[in-house]
Amino acid sequence: MRQPIRLNSIATPAVGQAQPAPPLRARRPRQRPHFHASWRDTRVTDSGALRAILALVAIVLIAIALYLVSLSSHPGIERIQPIPKSVAPPGSVTVDALVRAGHPIQRVILTIDGTPVLPAVLPQGDRSWEVSYETVFPRGQHQAQLTVIDSTGDVQQHDWSFTASGPKIPPTVAFAGPPSGLTYQAGELRLHAILHTETPLQSSVLTINGVPTAIKPVQQPAVSGEPLAYDMTLRHDFPAGAYVVQLSVTDQQDQTTRQEWALKVVANQAAATAWYYPEVDAYLYGPFKDFWQKHGGQKVFGNPVGDQYVSPAGTTVQYFTNARFELVRDGSVDLGRIGAEAFHQTVPRVDDPKSPGVTYFAATGHTLQGAFKTFWEQNGGLSIFGYPISEVRDEDGTKVQYFERARFELVPSGNAAQSTVHVTPLGAQMWESIQRGAADR
Repeated sequence: MRQPIRLNSIATPAVGQAQPAPPLRARRPRQRPHFHASWRDTRVTDSGALRAILALVAIVLIAIALYLVSLSSHPGIERIQPIPKSVAPPGSVTVDALVRAGHPIQRVILTIDGTPVLPAVLPQGDRSWEVSYETVFPRGQHQAQLTVIDSTGDVQQHDWSFTASGPKIPPTVAFAGPPSGLTYQAGELRLHAILHTETPLQSSVLTINGVPTAIKPVQQPAVSGEPLAYDMTLRHDFPAGAYVVQLSVTDQQDQTTRQEWALKVVANQAAATAWYYPEVDAYLYGPFKDFWQKHGGQKVFGNPVGDQYVSPAGTTVQYFTNARFELVRDGSVDLGRIGAEAFHQTVPRVDDPKSPGVTYFAATGHTLQGAFKTFWEQNGGLSIFGYPISEVRDEDGTKVQYFERARFELVPSGNAAQSTVHVTPLGAQMWESIQRGAADR
């Protein structure tokens, strides 16, 4: 009886028959192990670490190389102070430099303007030193030289120059008027001070008996190499009484100077030892006032046209309308030869006419007569006007005659006998010329 065929059974071929090929199976895609991706991350991380290690090694090698180079190099000089060709501010100046060397410093030599000085040498770390020298230098240019020698004998030298502004000098205050310690007539007086400072002014206060005034300093044109100059001028009305004037000035370096002066004001001019002429802004006092009053005053000399001052020749002088007063070393007063200075001519000598009423001066070879002779004799003569240095001349229709210290002019009138003599205002003319020259400068 036949056995039923089972569908799930596999037939076994008979002996001698070919073995059937096994059925084909679909190949699944091969799955990569999960650990493969993490291996790549590890490889990347290891590569970055390697690069960092190599960079660090390179830095170390470079540092070692630089260090070895430094051991064999000359000393170096850096950070020079003051900066070459610079201008140091007033006051103390520090000459300073940083020295680097591969070997210990054996010797440091610092010279200023060729003179050795003793600087401080302070360690600033491994193989570096600060060389420092501080002092107040005179105003002007200076030459510095720093030489460094290390323990191996290697030498480094540096030269440079700088300009010093000089010491911190407090402002100076000079009272130009009214002079202290004198007595003045009640009325208007001019207060005048001259200031000199190393740096511009920061503040200034002028007080009269403790009361501040409204006055501002005026800076004068700067002169190269000279301190700054300021002018302070105040015209103020002073009743009779005693006064103390105080001036305090401070410059931009906080250097302060205070000065004061006293003056006494009286109601009676006769009791005043100094006079002020507001119309020409000038004071008359001291030996010049005494000489002026004793020898004719306004009639002969006119009024002062400017204050006393020291001339370029070193002489104290004061100009008046008709004269120039000069203070002699012994305290006496002489008269300037303004007539001779104004004449500018050499005229021939004349012979002595030996005539009545005519005076002949052999010293200069000229004569004196008439109204000129009378005025000359009545107002001081030889001691005031000096010798005649010309005969009577006609200049622009006016009869004139020159003397060593004056020029006379004959002013005619309807009656020849009443003609008068005036003294030419040579002093005022010369003073005006001096003022113009000062303004042009």
